[in-house]
Amino acid sequence: MSVETDPLGIQWVVACLSPADISPHPNFRIDYVSEPELLALVIQFQWQEYADYRDLFEETDEVQDGTRMLVNAALKSLMTDTVSAGIQGLYKAAKDDNLTLGARVAAALIVATVSADIDQPEKYTRLLDELATTVARSSIGSAGSRALAVAGLLQQGALRSFEAGTIDLSREFANRVIDTLNGSDSSWDEFSVSRGIGWDASESQRRLTRFIIGNARSLLAHTADLSDNSWVDIVRSPFPTAAVRQTRDMLSALTAVTEETFKRNYKSSTRTRVLGKGDAVLTLAYSSLLNAELTGDVASTARSRKTLGDIFAIRLANGASDPEWYGEAIRLFRQGEADDNLKRFLQDVREQGPLDSLSRSAESLIDTRMPQSYVTSCDLLLLEKAADLISPEHAAKAIRLALDYATLKRGGRLKDINNASWKRTEIALSTIASLIFVDSDVNLPSALDGVIEIISMPGAVREQFAFSALAKLASRINWDNVSNETRNEWLNRVESAASSTRVLSTDYLRIYAEMNEAPPQALVESLSGFEFVVALLNGIIGHAPTAEDLDRTTHIVATALVEDRRDAAKGTYHGYLWSPFSMAAQLITSHARDDLWPPLLDALLDANVSKEYKIDALDTLAKRSSMSMMPTYIREALQVSRIPVESGPRDPFFPTSIDRLNIACRNFYIAYDLLDDGEVQEGILRDSRSSESRIRAEAAKGCLFVVTRKPDVEWPQVVVTQLSFDHDMFVRHRAAYVLAYLSMVGDIKFRTVVKSRVRELLGEPGISPSMGILHGLRAFVDDATSDSTLWCEDEVRELLHSHPSRNIRAAARKVLDLYRR
Repeated sequence: MSVETDPLGIQWVVACLSPADISPHPNFRIDYVSEPELLALVIQFQWQEYADYRDLFEETDEVQDGTRMLVNAALKSLMTDTVSAGIQGLYKAAKDDNLTLGARVAAALIVATVSADIDQPEKYTRLLDELATTVARSSIGSAGSRALAVAGLLQQGALRSFEAGTIDLSREFANRVIDTLNGSDSSWDEFSVSRGIGWDASESQRRLTRFIIGNARSLLAHTADLSDNSWVDIVRSPFPTAAVRQTRDMLSALTAVTEETFKRNYKSSTRTRVLGKGDAVLTLAYSSLLNAELTGDVASTARSRKTLGDIFAIRLANGASDPEWYGEAIRLFRQGEADDNLKRFLQDVREQGPLDSLSRSAESLIDTRMPQSYVTSCDLLLLEKAADLISPEHAAKAIRLALDYATLKRGGRLKDINNASWKRTEIALSTIASLIFVDSDVNLPSALDGVIEIISMPGAVREQFAFSALAKLASRINWDNVSNETRNEWLNRVESAASSTRVLSTDYLRIYAEMNEAPPQALVESLSGFEFVVALLNGIIGHAPTAEDLDRTTHIVATALVEDRRDAAKGTYHGYLWSPFSMAAQLITSHARDDLWPPLLDALLDANVSKEYKIDALDTLAKRSSMSMMPTYIREALQVSRIPVESGPRDPFFPTSIDRLNIACRNFYIAYDLLDDGEVQEGILRDSRSSESRIRAEAAKGCLFVVTRKPDVEWPQVVVTQLSFDHDMFVRHRAAYVLAYLSMVGDIKFRTVVKSRVRELLGEPGISPSMGILHGLRAFVDDATSDSTLWCEDEVRELLHSHPSRNIRAAARKVLDLYRR
């Protein structure tokens, strides 16, 4: 290539937007390489080829300080430990008048992309705009090549403005892309193309032109009014050939991950080793993602980020141990708007660690977004999951970000354009509740003033879910530290919002109860049906339940049980916000309403009644068995008739398995000593080997019921100890709970082994094992009829002083206080 044939330097732009069109192909070794070709290798993450050709290039006389700096800066910007230096070098190159315009465009495209990856998408939009204007006013090179360079910059500006939440600016950029390319002619600058393709430089630029204008139209359709039908043209348009390699690379990466997983699960009997291949999966995946971002492809950027996050998550689940991968997976899921994947991954990291990856990711996000304040629902999901792990200073800033989020008009970067205001309010309030609860050092008056502003917005909390989030937030606040002025303002705003018919009265009453304020009498008197029962059971009616109150609740629930049986006989079933079966069980166990046993028993024995309803009641009865005595006539009836588990209706949407009902029945029978020991042992041993984690967890719970009834039985301790090593964290959490409880039972067998395992679980990373232990210790002291000595006080105290989670430290403090009372 010579300056005369490519005076604009459009080859630099092509190196970014379609690098395979100019990069050296591995099947066609060459003896000369240009700087744009070296950049193309960098953009494709071809590190070994880059190193080989760089050495060859530096032996020639073509080295120029400015362009060499550009290539080196691009390389540094793609490396975690040198990204800041890379960004500085790229920005300097983009402003360097001594470089060709094409080289400056390439630098600007890369610096904008890399900055977006570190949560600063808006930082270089002005640079992109200014450089686009400079190129457009220039007369250097062919008109078509100039238009392509300008359009590449503008589309990059459109994508980054879109990510930054400035939709109007994004659409302005995209419209300028279309105007630029629609008005361009077909003249193109020439340059040398890769020997691995079968088309020339002109065709390469034509393909890119069609691709970028398609990306601009797609963005405009994505951000258009709901009545706009421009998306139809996008769907019907042919797939752009310039995007084929991007899609192929990601597909190749996914295929490689599938092969990795297969080989891990089906090991070869021969010993083989592949040398010099490097990490082909990440090379292909990152190359595909970078190409999507550089070309301003919104949909592919989101999809590629999610897919790359999936790759990291799958590898970590299969035994990879690189600690940096956790943070990268979190970033990719978050920036790719993969909320479901992000939620699952964050929960897994919370449960089993490493917890520092959560705190680092959250604090980095807070530090980066504070100047701009634009955050997304996925960002807030990270802040909520890491709320108990971040510093008090970061928690205060995170509350401000959550408050700002509630005022936005959209909830995402690349997706979720039209988000209802009440939904944003719900997310913001839930996040703030987590942050306030775990951090006693936040500026509570300031936070509450911000919340009052949010709930004062029209319609903000007049929907059930948003108002429920407000009630949850009220439960996390230490109202003794709140001024009377703020309390009154809060209640006034709540009263206004609660006038909506879509708000639950129980949530309204809950707020008054949390604030230790007497609820409006008119509100209490307006309660009817299940709302009154729920309010009474939760202790939020403003007074202790009277005999008349209990008679009323009993009548409501008994009537519902009879009606459910009548409807079930006709094949009619209800979906309940509050289950009358569970409420009946709570009234029996908590308020000694034995007169509810007959209608509840009739419903449990009725083969037509829903399995789900029965599970609600059986779980509550088993859990609270120590709080009530089963009447003799009920015991005799259950000894004659078993609860049917194989009959009943089939729910086509949310089917309840026979196994779940079987387990609920078994635990109920064990808790009230209604089952033969041999049958109990056989069932629990079978379930402990189940392929379903939920069933294995229930087996652990069954062991607890057995030992609390018969401490001298040995096999349950063995089973639950084995389950504490389960690969599923939910099972281990349940087993940890049971072991902690059993460790306090003085006359059980194998107590030394149980205590040893409890100590081991307390030392494991993550939150789940330790929290399971603490909950088990707390449950025992709640059930104990006399004072108990905490045998593991030193270990619990160590959690109080050193565990990174404030939630764990708070739970440890609660356990220590309970055992000292």
